[in-house]
Amino acid sequence: SSRRRRRRRRRRWRRRSDWCGTWRGNAPQRRTPWTPRKPRRRGERKNARPPPRCGRTSRRRFERRSKRTSRSARTTTAAAAAAAAESSLTSAARDAAEEAAAAAKEVQTLKQRAAALEATLADRDGALLARETDLERVKTELAATTAELAAKREALARAENDAAEALEARRAIESNADADADAAKLSWLVSGLFGGSETATGASPPAGASSPSVAARLSLLVESRRALIAEGSLDANARASIEAEIDALEARRDELAAMESSQLEMDERLRAAKDAWAEQQRGLRARIKQLEAAADVAGSVRKKKGGDSAESLRILAEQAERALKRREAELEEKEKEKEKAVEEAERLVRDLERERAAAKDAVDAAKAEATRREKEREAAAAVWADLEKTLRAQIEAYESQREDDDRGGGGGGG
Repeated sequence: SSRRRRRRRRRRWRRRSDWCGTWRGNAPQRRTPWTPRKPRRRGERKNARPPPRCGRTSRRRFERRSKRTSRSARTTTAAAAAAAAESSLTSAARDAAEEAAAAAKEVQTLKQRAAALEATLADRDGALLARETDLERVKTELAATTAELAAKREALARAENDAAEALEARRAIESNADADADAAKLSWLVSGLFGGSETATGASPPAGASSPSVAARLSLLVESRRALIAEGSLDANARASIEAEIDALEARRDELAAMESSQLEMDERLRAAKDAWAEQQRGLRARIKQLEAAADVAGSVRKKKGGDSAESLRILAEQAERALKRREAELEEKEKEKEKAVEEAERLVRDLERERAAAKDAVDAAKAEATRREKEREAAAAVWADLEKTLRAQIEAYESQREDDDRGGGGGGG
């Protein structure tokens, strides 16, 4: 029997790994193939879960060991997370500082570029103002030239009329047999045509040159009517009619005086235009004088030889017409040159305005780009500030949790 007891004890110690629980308290329970341990999960430590049918003391011991293990794991995880958060915060702050420096540098570059563009725009504004001043001056000169050309056109029209009259007079001269009279007539017509200062021999002055004007005659008539009233030999009706007549005569006299003054002013302007025309046409007058001398020579030759001067007169008239046409062509060329100069000035002004608009658009775009970059930098700074705040809150939460775990561990150990 003792041998049987020893054998049973040895067999029991040999199978101790198959038993769970305690020898006292609960009844021993043998693990059977039908109640196996559950397989461990991935990453789960050995003995992470208690056996399926262990006792109360083993379970408490297992729970204390599990708490220590989990607390240590949580502390390690929190420390690693805090270190990672600090590293991330440091790298984020460094990146934010680098981006802020790059953005500030780019903003400074954009500001310098905007200042340079504004300076260029100011220079171009000055050049544009100078060009506009030149254009105004050219326009003023063009207006003066246009007025001068209009006056010259009027003078040319009058010259054409005088030329037509000269042609009619030439036809009348062709029927005249006297060569001296023909030459004198041609000289008088040409001098009248081109406004020469010299008067041909035999030219008769106007008939009404020394006669008083109509306004002066009306003034004399008014004075005579007033003298008639001053005599006092008239009755009331006659006096009233004469006074009414005096009023009408005075009104008519004033009107005629105004018309005569305007006519005198127009004559003065016409005389000034003729003087300017004569000043510009010295060469043409010299040519006319040569033609007159040739006509005189032709007349004297006709006297001597009895030849016909009709052909010479026709040649002279054709030469005068050609000179007029040549001068008119020169005036047209000058007018075209003025128009070209004005068009060129306007084109330059348009180009300057276009360049000014382009420079202004570039400045606006640079300012908008600088504003956008500044807003992006502020938004990035706000995001990084929010991220830093969040990370600091997480770090504080990890630290507080670690302190709580440390306190819990210390209390359990005590």
